[in-house]
Amino acid sequence: IRSYLNAIRELRDLRFETRLPIKDKNELSELGEEINAFIEAFMDFDEMKRKKIQFEKRKSQVLADIINLGVVTISIEGEVLFLNAQMAKILNLSTESFQKKDFHFVRLPDEIKDLFEAAIEKKEKFDNRMVILTYQKNDSNGESHEEAVELLVDAGMVRNYVGDVANIILTFEDISGKPGESIFQRISFDRS
Repeated sequence: IRSYLNAIRELRDLRFETRLPIKDKNELSELGEEINAFIEAFMDFDEMKRKKIQFEKRKSQVLADIINLGVVTISIEGEVLFLNAQMAKILNLSTESFQKKDFHFVRLPDEIKDLFEAAIEKKEKFDNRMVILTYQKNDSNGESHEEAVELLVDAGMVRNYVGDVANIILTFEDISGKPGESIFQRISFDRS
């Protein structure tokens, strides 16, 4: 019984590699076998849940990368959770430079930081805020030069199960060029 209690304490501490020892063929060992089978089923379920979350995350990433908008998600605490490829390229950021970091400590233009702060402070959606950003563009000769882009920014709130704002999704639409010539559209085809 003591070894079962120790094993159950380890399980309570989320150490699911723990198994109850089976020594004899009696009712206690039968109970141990059933608990071990339950642990295995729980681990299988947990793994399926983890794979589904990863799949949904990849699916969201793909969708965010193929739309002709820049997309940024931040937590209500200011942590950058997601930046689609187009927005990362305009901001000249790599995934490692922003993911899971407070946006105050990420190299972002002040205009973007101001939008984040406004969204977090007000905790309500906004539409059509205009911002002008400059980014590095490579021309056909491979030379780099700065180009300005006018963006319309919308912010939407993602609420948790009790209705509190948990995350904020900001979308950036290029309005500086001709219709059908969005900077985000050009970037999505030019992954270099």
